[in-house]
Amino acid sequence: MLKAGSDRPALLIVGDIDQLPSVGPGQVLTDVITSGAVPVIRLTEVFRQAAQSSIITNAHRINQGAMPDLEPPGTDSDFYFVSVEQPEAAVQRIIELVKTRIPRRFGLNPIREIQVLCPMNRGGIGARSLNIELQAALNPAGDRKIERFGWTFAPGDKVMQIENDYDKEVYNGDIGYIDAVDTDPSELTASFDGHSVNNGFGELDALVPAYAASIHKSQGLEYPAVVIPVMTQHYPMLQRNLLYTGVTRARGWSFWSARRRPWRGPQCVRTASLVEVERMAGIQANLRQWQERRPTMNERKAQDIWLEQCEAAKIIEARYGLTAALDYIVGEKLMTFAETAMTHADFARELPRFVSEVRRMFPAGEICTYLEQIERARHDNHIEAPDEDDPLGEDPETAAQHARQFLLLKELLTATNLGTS
Repeated sequence: MLKAGSDRPALLIVGDIDQLPSVGPGQVLTDVITSGAVPVIRLTEVFRQAAQSSIITNAHRINQGAMPDLEPPGTDSDFYFVSVEQPEAAVQRIIELVKTRIPRRFGLNPIREIQVLCPMNRGGIGARSLNIELQAALNPAGDRKIERFGWTFAPGDKVMQIENDYDKEVYNGDIGYIDAVDTDPSELTASFDGHSVNNGFGELDALVPAYAASIHKSQGLEYPAVVIPVMTQHYPMLQRNLLYTGVTRARGWSFWSARRRPWRGPQCVRTASLVEVERMAGIQANLRQWQERRPTMNERKAQDIWLEQCEAAKIIEARYGLTAALDYIVGEKLMTFAETAMTHADFARELPRFVSEVRRMFPAGEICTYLEQIERARHDNHIEAPDEDDPLGEDPETAAQHARQFLLLKELLTATNLGTS
């Protein structure tokens, strides 16, 4: 991507380092930040409008290793905690929430607008088991159904694509809805965001019911409302980044169905990661090597400044003539750059390069003539110096400093041979 850009690209990476790492190789954002090779700004302030959202405030609490607020809200809220003490009752409570209580209270479609997100796929309150229960409750299969690869598919079912299919333009994690199941010609038709896709019955291993999905699968997606079961059997997966990722998938409402026992011991929010996994991507090492070879950010900034000013001088010369361009680039910008170079090493290192570019842009004779004019003007100004009480007049120390800067520039601009070391 960077090679395909311009010679001087600017890249801004925006992301959330606190979510789950990618399922595939590497953890690009984390490695880029940890390398220390690029400047990083972290946004931590919750603004007033966002602070009204319990989803956002609880997400920040989880991310900071603190307990989310599980107390019943006094008024309408977007974050609700539903206590379920026995795992056997959790499935029925989740079905009740998705099928009846949430749609009745908030007017949401139970299939298209409510998503159950599970910490795990396995277990009685995992995504696989809940998919079977929710499918039976929300979209009981009629005669036009097909059973393949351990799943039942019927018109109206919510499904997820679990493999990239570039020919059909559907990708891992895409959510769709079954429009038709035809036994002749053995084909299932599903719509993904208005895009109709046909799958032969033998291709249905790329689809799974999506009434419930793992939090890992929900990365990068958002839903009007999410229901997240958090039970003791999920304990192997309960860690801060998983809970944080789950709660931030909700665009409107987040409902937590859980036993209070996991929350009594807040290890799950204090634990950033249960298993430290080292991913051998090499990004950190490569970035650090690049940092050792590249100019510092201040050096790059200084270089950017004089390159932009030289471009501006070309435009001024084309529009207003050579004298105006020399006034701009030598009389103003180069003098200011030289003044800054007196106290900043990065500007001092770039000054010879700046001068070399100016010498390349303009004929040597014209530069010498211009410098002579400046020297005469400075001499005349010195003879006609204002009174010492005049606040606009230069004090002797400043005048001497400006004289030294001018002599330095004159030497650099008129030298027979100019190096850049």
